[in-house]
Amino acid sequence: MERIKNIRDYIQELEDIKEGIIHFLNTRKKLDKVTKNLWISDVKDFYYNTLSAWDMLNSAYFPENFVILKYLDNSKNYLHLARGQLAKSISELKFYKEELVYNLIKEVEISFEKCWNAFYVEFESFPPTKKKIKPI
Repeated sequence: MERIKNIRDYIQELEDIKEGIIHFLNTRKKLDKVTKNLWISDVKDFYYNTLSAWDMLNSAYFPENFVILKYLDNSKNYLHLARGQLAKSISELKFYKEELVYNLIKEVEISFEKCWNAFYVEFESFPPTKKKIKPI
């Protein structure tokens, strides 16, 4: 349970980077307002999907080691959505051919990878589940 709380530290790093990316996008004049808002929304989606993955993982634990599997599955789904959204945001950021962008991209990739790995350590620590198969 303590390790799950520690994932929140990685998410805080991502939040700080998200804010940096949003600030970067807001200070650029190259894009029209609609595109800029869409790209900012994509960055926020990446972050909030990661945060939702953490919330679901945190909710998966109940007293006496009882695990709610739907929360565990939801956590994995949100994390995978976040990874896809991050890839989309990185692709959008590459529109700007600036060193600051490359630094932001590198920073967010490294930070998200640490977060991803911490999640998967937790996912793998859950006991294996037995799926019920209904007879035909």
